[in-house]
Amino acid sequence: MIYSESIESKTGERIPLFADQKPMHSKYNPHAERIVENPAEGFYIIGGIGGSFHIKSLLTELGSDSFILAVEEDKESLDFSLECGVTAEVIKDERVQFCTVDELSSMLLNLYLPVLYSSFNCFAQRVWENHAETVVSRINAIVREKLSSISADFSVQAHFGKQWQRNIIRNLAQVSDCPAPTVPSGKSASIIAAGPSLDKSIEELKQNIEKTVIFCTDTAYQVLRKHHIEPDYIVSIDCQNISLEHFSNIKEEDTAKKACVILDLGSSPEIAEKMRKRGHDVYFTSSFHPFSKLASKEFNIPVINSGSGTVAIAACDLALHSGARTIRLYGADFCYSSGKPYAKGTYLDSIYGKTSFRIFPGETMFSALMYRTELKECNPIYSENLINPRTSTVLESYSNALSEWAENNSFECHNGCLSLKSTQKFFLPEQHAIDSLKFLLNYLNRVRDMQNKSVLELKKDEYFYGILPFIAWQKNHLKDKNLSVFEHIKLAHQALKRYTMIYEE
Repeated sequence: MIYSESIESKTGERIPLFADQKPMHSKYNPHAERIVENPAEGFYIIGGIGGSFHIKSLLTELGSDSFILAVEEDKESLDFSLECGVTAEVIKDERVQFCTVDELSSMLLNLYLPVLYSSFNCFAQRVWENHAETVVSRINAIVREKLSSISADFSVQAHFGKQWQRNIIRNLAQVSDCPAPTVPSGKSASIIAAGPSLDKSIEELKQNIEKTVIFCTDTAYQVLRKHHIEPDYIVSIDCQNISLEHFSNIKEEDTAKKACVILDLGSSPEIAEKMRKRGHDVYFTSSFHPFSKLASKEFNIPVINSGSGTVAIAACDLALHSGARTIRLYGADFCYSSGKPYAKGTYLDSIYGKTSFRIFPGETMFSALMYRTELKECNPIYSENLINPRTSTVLESYSNALSEWAENNSFECHNGCLSLKSTQKFFLPEQHAIDSLKFLLNYLNRVRDMQNKSVLELKKDEYFYGILPFIAWQKNHLKDKNLSVFEHIKLAHQALKRYTMIYEE
């Protein structure tokens, strides 16, 4: 604990002392303490709680749209602070949250939303800082790391927010009756990705095809079809229309088996339209996108974990929730091999083949694809016998995300095969047609009502989180960067009314 004891100030409140017997606050008038002069509205991280006089004074100068996350060294110090000064009074304010340094990382991720706050500020109480230099360094390091992560997440939302919103709305209108994906007892699941090792391992797949249920990622679908293999399930999660290319250039044969297409609600809606016309069933799942999760809760659409947004992980999670106890991975290399980024026969072969010419052949385009970032040697976890494997930071993060998923779900990995240690069994629900129109009208009304709420009320409204990615996109594309969150909500509501083409008064 950073504190040793407390003494009474001249104003009658207890103030903490440090081990060297120096007080954290003034013994004569602690209420006069200020940590920031002329503070701006925004999000504040304050190092050091003590008697909370500095936090109380800051609260009096901030409006209802600001928030303070105050940090102590450890739980013992935090508990001690609760008995000092005006801390018991300050903690009742909804604009304040207390935590320890160990809790700061998760608290910051959960509480700081860039869309809500016009500024981000980090300060430490001066005397506390002098007695807790190591703690202050930890706080600064955590803040830098988490702000980088939050910034990256916000950048993705700012880029894809509108596309996700459009896709989810259109896909909800396409949800219809469909049997649930299942892996019968006695069969394993095969996850087919499009890494270069698939060129060789596909022969093993053919030999075991009667003993397995095939979950094919969209990137590998054309490869399987060129080997005359129709998977049981095709998995696609990307919101971009380029994903349609995975389902092009395929000759539809009159066969008894047609793969069920499993799509994230944020996937390109054109995929569902196209594949249904070909006679395929379509089964929808939800990602962790907040609007998608609202629909999931309303209509019992299963939420599938895709790790860092990787279709191979989504396919693994689907296989697990379909009842698989053993999962065999094919082409999940997360690296390049023999100078090749993908197996033969992916959509890139046809695209690059059409655009190549003598002085700019397809090999040049594939090389540009591989070497757009720095590569390094690696030891692939889920593939064997790769020649001169090279990976990038992004591919390495995908591999690590899959390993984390496997560990979190009690899988052991051996030679590219995941075996479930747990005895727990999973089942996905059948899918039925839904009243998406009623859901969307309610959603629009809830967005409209947000304009009359406070920031604190918004943070408690799950529908506000549903529209956040769209607002992030809007904030990134509007010329006026100084609009308040409520002005953004108003603009978002107007845009969504036009965008859904279903709202008339």
